[in-house]
Amino acid sequence: MAETEWFTPHSSKELFHTYDKSQATGYLDNQITVGKQFNIKLKTARVTKNYDEELSLGDGKDNDLLILSNTHLEGQPKIQRIHYYENNVERGKVLDDFPSEVIFSCNSYQEGTLLVGIEILEIDDLDSDQRSKLKGFFQETAITKASQVFPIIFPYVKVGAKVAGGLWQLFSKPNQKPYSGVLEEDVCLYASGRITANTNSEESPLRYGKYTLVSKAIDGIQYELDRYKLQLKSEPDKVEKDLAYAVLSLEEGIASSEDFETPTRVATLLAEINGNDSERVSSSIDYFGKKLEPYWNFKDLETYLNLLERERSREVLSPQETKLKEEISRQPALQRFLSFLPERSGDRP
Repeated sequence: MAETEWFTPHSSKELFHTYDKSQATGYLDNQITVGKQFNIKLKTARVTKNYDEELSLGDGKDNDLLILSNTHLEGQPKIQRIHYYENNVERGKVLDDFPSEVIFSCNSYQEGTLLVGIEILEIDDLDSDQRSKLKGFFQETAITKASQVFPIIFPYVKVGAKVAGGLWQLFSKPNQKPYSGVLEEDVCLYASGRITANTNSEESPLRYGKYTLVSKAIDGIQYELDRYKLQLKSEPDKVEKDLAYAVLSLEEGIASSEDFETPTRVATLLAEINGNDSERVSSSIDYFGKKLEPYWNFKDLETYLNLLERERSREVLSPQETKLKEEISRQPALQRFLSFLPERSGDRP
């Protein structure tokens, strides 16, 4: 059956339906259960069609591509990130060196449904000066703090007027989008404990592995993944005409570096309070990292108390949850609050 979403175990080249829970997919070994940590990375992307030619722009150049991701974990706001922007990308080139490859990171999974989407856009309505400024902005950001490229943060970041104008045109006028959609695909992944164990059910489980999203339905039997590059089995290095695709890798562990963690939390908070008076929010990312520290401390304390309560109710925490609880208990900023707890060791009555 032809599909636009495919799953491949890390140790395999074969493409399986994302909802395939057969033994061949390693389903029992790669499930993501409560308390586990994981991150999602954009590994490759490829566009085999010249959209500038189709749009008759007359400049004889290749695609001007922008790649974004959208993630929405149940119970949290939707977060959008930018991973790539480049002028004149050669048709068919495999893009695999993203300064900002992390799409999402989860410290302790709590069985929520996760929606992951990728957009590859051909920018077709910006003048040459705007394109140049935008390219410079993304290159500079990628070199310094690539992980801070969140569209929702742009209104609060000090950037040049030309750049700000281009960013505003790209992300703030949903009814006047200056681009064409090359690939706009998402996959909905369910907690293993919530889906039907029947291998014929079409609920896709959240699990470690590689996910391939394509612009048009393909027959997975005819394809394979050579590491992270999609290709026809009969013609290595080739895909069907005009196909665009992106390959994501869902891996163990978290992206915990400060450059990723702080901006992600800022973007999450802004998504939660979006619509408030922007004049009350500082124009500097550094401001958020410092001024909102009490907010993050509260969220960590809330997590600690939840884990402690579960221990007291005789529930056995996973190794990841136990580790997280210990890490939070060592945070200097929380010592005063934790000292008031009558039972911090997790000993059960």
